[in-house]
Amino acid sequence: LQQQMHEKQHILTPSASNTNACKKAKLPAQMMVQFYTAIIESILTSSIAVWYAGATVRDKHRLQRIVRSAEK
Repeated sequence: LQQQMHEKQHILTPSASNTNACKKAKLPAQMMVQFYTAIIESILTSSIAVWYAGATVRDKHRLQRIVRSAEK
C-alpha cells in the first residue's frame, strides 16, 4: 500500500515542466492558484494516508487531540 501511495504521489508532484507549461500558456492567475491548490491538496491527502499507516499509537493520539481542538 505504501508503495502504491508513493507512486501516486510521484505522479501528482508538480514538476518544473508542468509549472513552466502553465506559465508559457499564460494562464490566468486564478487558474494557476486552482492548479497549485489541487496539486498540494492531493499530495497532502496521500501523504497523510501513508503517514497514518506507519504512525505510532502516540502519534495517532496526538492527531486526535489536534482534530478535537480544531473542531471547537
